[in-house]
Amino acid sequence: MFNLNFFYMKKLLIILTLTVLPISLFSQIHWVDNLDEAKALSLAKNKLIVLDFTASWCGPCRTMESNLWSSPEMIPLANNLVFVKIDIDNNPSIARRYGINSIPCVIITTIAGESLWRELGYSNNNNTYLNIFKQAPSDVSNLNKQLIPFIKNNETTEDYFNVGLAYQELGKIQEKGVLQRVFLMESNRNFKKVKKSDVEQSKEAELRELINMAYQGRYKKVLKNLSKLPDNYFGNDLSELKESLKELCTKSVS
Repeated sequence: MFNLNFFYMKKLLIILTLTVLPISLFSQIHWVDNLDEAKALSLAKNKLIVLDFTASWCGPCRTMESNLWSSPEMIPLANNLVFVKIDIDNNPSIARRYGINSIPCVIITTIAGESLWRELGYSNNNNTYLNIFKQAPSDVSNLNKQLIPFIKNNETTEDYFNVGLAYQELGKIQEKGVLQRVFLMESNRNFKKVKKSDVEQSKEAELRELINMAYQGRYKKVLKNLSKLPDNYFGNDLSELKESLKELCTKSVS
Protein backbone atom coordinates (compact mmCIF):
# COMPACT_ATOMS: atom_id res chain seq x y z
CA MET A 1 0.00 0.00 0.00
CA PHE A 2 1.46 3.34 -1.04
CA ASN A 3 1.33 5.71 1.93
CA LEU A 4 1.83 9.39 1.11
CA ASN A 5 3.11 10.41 4.56
CA PHE A 6 5.51 7.47 4.66
CA PHE A 7 7.16 8.48 1.42
CA TYR A 8 7.39 12.14 2.27
CA MET A 9 9.27 11.20 5.44
CA LYS A 10 11.33 8.25 4.26
CA LYS A 11 12.33 9.69 0.91
CA LEU A 12 12.68 13.35 1.86
CA LEU A 13 16.46 13.15 2.18
CA ILE A 14 16.77 11.53 -1.25
CA ILE A 15 14.52 14.11 -2.87
CA LEU A 16 16.33 17.04 -1.27
CA THR A 17 19.67 15.61 -2.35
CA LEU A 18 18.47 15.31 -5.93
CA THR A 19 17.11 18.85 -5.82
CA VAL A 20 20.38 20.47 -4.79
CA LEU A 21 22.72 18.47 -7.05
CA PRO A 22 24.44 20.52 -9.76
CA ILE A 23 22.61 20.57 -13.06
CA SER A 24 25.60 18.99 -14.79
CA LEU A 25 25.01 15.75 -12.89
CA PHE A 26 21.60 15.37 -14.56
CA SER A 27 23.16 14.93 -17.98
CA GLN A 28 22.23 11.23 -17.79
CA ILE A 29 19.10 9.52 -16.52
CA HIS A 30 18.79 9.22 -12.77
CA TRP A 31 17.51 5.66 -12.40
CA VAL A 32 15.78 4.35 -9.32
CA ASP A 33 15.14 0.65 -8.78
CA ASN A 34 12.31 1.00 -6.29
CA LEU A 35 8.77 1.71 -7.43
CA ASP A 36 7.80 3.31 -4.15
CA GLU A 37 10.74 5.69 -4.37
CA ALA A 38 9.67 6.52 -7.93
CA LYS A 39 6.19 7.44 -6.71
CA ALA A 40 7.68 9.72 -4.08
CA LEU A 41 9.83 11.42 -6.72
CA SER A 42 6.83 11.70 -9.03
CA LEU A 43 4.97 13.58 -6.31
CA ALA A 44 7.94 15.80 -5.55
CA LYS A 45 8.88 16.57 -9.17
CA ASN A 46 5.35 16.42 -10.67
CA LYS A 47 6.41 14.02 -13.43
CA LEU A 48 4.99 10.85 -14.91
CA ILE A 49 6.84 7.58 -14.29
CA VAL A 50 8.67 5.36 -16.79
CA LEU A 51 9.00 1.68 -15.90
CA ASP A 52 11.76 -0.19 -17.74
CA PHE A 53 11.21 -3.93 -17.22
CA THR A 54 14.49 -5.75 -17.66
CA ALA A 55 16.66 -8.65 -16.49
CA SER A 56 20.38 -9.43 -16.36
CA TRP A 57 20.03 -12.25 -18.91
CA CYS A 58 18.09 -10.14 -21.46
CA GLY A 59 20.24 -9.39 -24.53
CA PRO A 60 17.89 -6.84 -26.12
CA CYS A 61 17.73 -5.06 -22.74
CA ARG A 62 21.50 -4.62 -22.79
CA THR A 63 21.35 -3.34 -26.35
CA MET A 64 18.61 -0.93 -25.34
CA GLU A 65 20.72 0.28 -22.43
CA SER A 66 23.65 1.24 -24.64
CA ASN A 67 21.73 2.42 -27.71
CA LEU A 68 18.77 4.23 -26.13
CA TRP A 69 19.14 4.96 -22.44
CA SER A 70 22.79 6.02 -22.77
CA SER A 71 22.32 7.90 -26.02
CA PRO A 72 23.00 11.65 -26.35
CA GLU A 73 19.36 12.13 -27.42
CA MET A 74 18.22 11.09 -23.94
CA ILE A 75 20.24 13.82 -22.21
CA PRO A 76 17.70 16.65 -22.67
CA LEU A 77 14.88 14.24 -21.76
CA ALA A 78 16.39 12.97 -18.53
CA ASN A 79 14.31 15.31 -16.36
CA ASN A 80 11.05 14.91 -18.30
CA LEU A 81 10.05 11.81 -16.35
CA VAL A 82 10.93 9.64 -13.36
CA PHE A 83 12.78 6.55 -14.63
CA VAL A 84 12.60 3.20 -12.85
CA LYS A 85 14.34 -0.07 -13.66
CA ILE A 86 12.32 -3.10 -12.67
CA ASP A 87 14.26 -6.38 -12.67
CA ILE A 88 11.56 -8.97 -13.30
CA ASP A 89 13.50 -11.67 -11.45
CA ASN A 90 13.76 -9.53 -8.31
CA ASN A 91 10.27 -8.03 -8.64
CA PRO A 92 7.98 -10.78 -10.03
CA SER A 93 4.87 -9.35 -8.34
CA ILE A 94 5.31 -5.98 -10.09
CA ALA A 95 5.88 -7.76 -13.39
CA ARG A 96 2.65 -9.73 -12.90
CA ARG A 97 0.77 -6.57 -11.94
CA TYR A 98 1.64 -5.01 -15.28
CA GLY A 99 1.17 -8.20 -17.29
CA ILE A 100 4.81 -8.48 -18.35
CA ASN A 101 5.31 -11.65 -20.39
CA SER A 102 8.26 -10.49 -22.48
CA ILE A 103 11.08 -7.97 -22.11
CA PRO A 104 12.27 -5.34 -22.67
CA CYS A 105 9.01 -3.58 -21.99
CA VAL A 106 8.65 0.12 -21.22
CA ILE A 107 5.52 1.55 -19.61
CA ILE A 108 4.56 5.12 -18.70
CA THR A 109 2.42 5.23 -15.58
CA THR A 110 0.92 7.61 -13.04
CA ILE A 111 1.53 7.55 -9.29
CA ALA A 112 -1.67 5.48 -9.00
CA GLY A 113 -0.16 2.81 -11.23
CA GLU A 114 -2.29 3.43 -14.31
CA SER A 115 -0.60 2.38 -17.55
CA LEU A 116 -0.81 5.26 -20.03
CA TRP A 117 1.51 3.89 -22.72
CA ARG A 118 3.61 0.80 -23.31
CA GLU A 119 6.10 -0.46 -25.87
CA LEU A 120 7.32 -4.04 -26.07
CA GLY A 121 10.70 -5.04 -27.44
CA TYR A 122 13.60 -3.13 -28.93
CA SER A 123 14.72 -3.18 -32.58
CA ASN A 124 17.53 -0.59 -32.53
CA ASN A 125 15.01 2.15 -33.36
CA ASN A 126 15.03 4.91 -30.74
CA ASN A 127 12.44 7.13 -32.41
CA THR A 128 9.36 5.50 -30.89
CA TYR A 129 10.72 6.01 -27.39
CA LEU A 130 12.27 9.41 -27.94
CA ASN A 131 9.11 10.80 -29.52
CA ILE A 132 6.90 9.73 -26.64
CA PHE A 133 9.35 10.99 -24.00
CA LYS A 134 9.45 14.37 -25.75
CA GLN A 135 5.66 14.56 -25.43
CA ALA A 136 5.74 14.10 -21.66
CA PRO A 137 4.16 17.11 -19.90
CA SER A 138 6.44 19.20 -17.72
CA ASP A 139 3.97 19.34 -14.83
CA VAL A 140 1.36 16.80 -13.74
CA SER A 141 0.88 18.24 -10.26
CA ASN A 142 -2.89 18.59 -10.57
CA LEU A 143 -3.25 15.02 -11.84
CA ASN A 144 -1.08 13.75 -8.99
CA LYS A 145 -3.20 15.66 -6.51
CA GLN A 146 -6.45 14.24 -7.86
CA LEU A 147 -5.05 10.69 -7.85
CA ILE A 148 -4.22 10.69 -4.12
CA PRO A 149 -7.62 9.19 -3.12
CA PHE A 150 -7.02 6.34 -5.61
CA ILE A 151 -3.66 5.61 -4.00
CA LYS A 152 -5.40 5.38 -0.63
CA ASN A 153 -8.22 3.26 -2.11
CA ASN A 154 -10.95 5.60 -0.85
CA GLU A 155 -11.99 7.23 -4.14
CA THR A 156 -15.49 8.57 -4.69
CA THR A 157 -17.51 9.49 -7.77
CA GLU A 158 -16.38 13.08 -7.31
CA ASP A 159 -12.77 11.89 -7.40
CA TYR A 160 -13.40 10.21 -10.76
CA PHE A 161 -14.84 13.49 -12.01
CA ASN A 162 -11.82 15.46 -10.76
CA VAL A 163 -9.38 13.02 -12.36
CA GLY A 164 -11.35 13.33 -15.59
CA LEU A 165 -10.93 17.11 -15.41
CA ALA A 166 -7.19 16.76 -14.69
CA TYR A 167 -6.66 14.53 -17.72
CA GLN A 168 -8.77 16.90 -19.81
CA GLU A 169 -6.59 19.81 -18.75
CA LEU A 170 -3.48 17.90 -19.86
CA GLY A 171 -5.13 16.94 -23.14
CA LYS A 172 -6.10 20.53 -23.84
CA ILE A 173 -2.57 21.92 -23.51
CA GLN A 174 -0.80 18.90 -25.00
CA GLU A 175 0.42 19.03 -28.58
CA LYS A 176 -1.35 16.58 -30.87
CA GLY A 177 0.17 13.14 -30.59
CA VAL A 178 0.00 9.84 -28.76
CA LEU A 179 -0.05 11.27 -25.24
CA GLN A 180 -2.77 13.77 -26.05
CA ARG A 181 -4.98 10.93 -27.27
CA VAL A 182 -4.14 8.95 -24.14
CA PHE A 183 -4.97 11.84 -21.80
CA LEU A 184 -8.31 12.49 -23.49
CA MET A 185 -9.12 8.79 -23.50
CA GLU A 186 -8.37 8.55 -19.77
CA SER A 187 -10.47 11.67 -19.21
CA ASN A 188 -13.41 10.04 -20.99
CA ARG A 189 -12.93 6.80 -19.06
CA ASN A 190 -13.30 8.64 -15.76
CA PHE A 191 -16.24 10.71 -16.99
CA LYS A 192 -18.02 7.50 -18.05
CA LYS A 193 -17.75 6.21 -14.48
CA VAL A 194 -19.38 9.43 -13.27
CA LYS A 195 -22.20 9.07 -15.81
CA LYS A 196 -22.91 5.52 -14.63
CA SER A 197 -23.32 6.76 -11.07
CA ASP A 198 -26.23 9.01 -12.10
CA VAL A 199 -25.14 11.84 -9.80
CA GLU A 200 -25.49 15.60 -10.17
CA GLN A 201 -22.28 15.80 -12.17
CA SER A 202 -23.42 13.22 -14.75
CA LYS A 203 -24.62 15.84 -17.22
CA GLU A 204 -21.40 17.83 -16.96
CA ALA A 205 -19.39 14.63 -17.44
CA GLU A 206 -21.37 14.00 -20.64
CA LEU A 207 -20.74 17.55 -21.84
CA ARG A 208 -17.04 17.28 -21.08
CA GLU A 209 -16.81 14.14 -23.19
CA LEU A 210 -17.95 16.32 -26.08
CA ILE A 211 -15.30 18.87 -25.13
CA ASN A 212 -12.69 16.12 -25.37
CA MET A 213 -14.03 15.29 -28.80
CA ALA A 214 -13.49 18.91 -29.80
CA TYR A 215 -9.91 18.84 -28.48
CA GLN A 216 -9.37 15.91 -30.86
CA GLY A 217 -10.51 18.12 -33.74
CA ARG A 218 -13.82 16.33 -34.29
CA TYR A 219 -15.79 19.57 -34.42
CA LYS A 220 -18.49 18.45 -36.87
CA LYS A 221 -19.21 15.38 -34.76
CA VAL A 222 -19.62 17.56 -31.67
CA LEU A 223 -22.04 19.89 -33.44
CA LYS A 224 -24.01 16.94 -34.76
CA ASN A 225 -24.32 15.45 -31.27
CA LEU A 226 -25.35 18.78 -29.76
CA SER A 227 -28.01 19.28 -32.45
CA LYS A 228 -29.71 16.04 -31.41
CA LEU A 229 -30.17 17.21 -27.82
CA PRO A 230 -32.96 19.45 -26.47
CA ASP A 231 -31.89 23.05 -25.83
CA ASN A 232 -32.25 22.65 -22.06
CA TYR A 233 -30.65 19.18 -21.92
CA PHE A 234 -27.61 20.32 -19.91
CA GLY A 235 -29.56 22.78 -17.76
CA ASN A 236 -28.92 26.42 -16.96
CA ASP A 237 -25.79 25.78 -14.92
CA LEU A 238 -23.97 24.31 -17.91
CA SER A 239 -25.42 26.57 -20.59
CA GLU A 240 -22.37 28.85 -20.73
CA LEU A 241 -20.00 25.89 -21.06
CA LYS A 242 -22.19 24.37 -23.77
CA GLU A 243 -22.38 27.61 -25.74
CA SER A 244 -18.60 28.08 -25.51
CA LEU A 245 -18.12 24.59 -26.90
CA LYS A 246 -20.62 25.22 -29.67
CA GLU A 247 -18.96 28.50 -30.60
CA LEU A 248 -15.51 26.87 -30.69
CA CYS A 249 -16.70 24.10 -33.00
CA THR A 250 -18.66 26.44 -35.25
CA LYS A 251 -15.66 28.72 -35.76
CA SER A 252 -13.38 25.75 -36.39
CA VAL A 253 -15.50 24.27 -39.18
CA SER A 254 -16.39 27.59 -40.88
